[in-house]
Amino acid sequence: MLPRIEYSATVPVSVDEAFLAFQDLTRHVRSGLCTDVSWIEGKPWEVGSRLQYSLIQPRTTLSSVVIACNPPYSISLLHHALGITTEEHITITAQIGSRTRIRMTFEFVGESQELPSDSIRETISRIGKAAMDSLVESCQRRQSGSAGKK
Repeated sequence: MLPRIEYSATVPVSVDEAFLAFQDLTRHVRSGLCTDVSWIEGKPWEVGSRLQYSLIQPRTTLSSVVIACNPPYSISLLHHALGITTEEHITITAQIGSRTRIRMTFEFVGESQELPSDSIRETISRIGKAAMDSLVESCQRRQSGSAGKK
């Protein structure tokens, strides 16, 4: 069994709004996770499309490919950096009362020449938590923005 890290949160927006918030890649820059993130191949969120993240800590480039996308309910990405391959699955599920549950799972394998093996899990955990926190914050901003329009 591969090492696995999971995060989940309930956000005060619809499934569609949560999916839109997930697609907003600038949230990673705003959160301080990376200095840049961009599509380098293909159309955004299509299977086979590729992204590149310039991570701040550790300072490295994270290359990613979309391996599955079922808007607005799920996305799967395969990430490569520092000799580690990580499969990320995001599921977005409607809850009662215009709320949405977001779940992120990360499974990883590999050996890094740059990071000691005991810090790999901590690094992936920290990056995953930052990604989830930025998504929750983005959803909360969306909810606040829509509340002001009523």
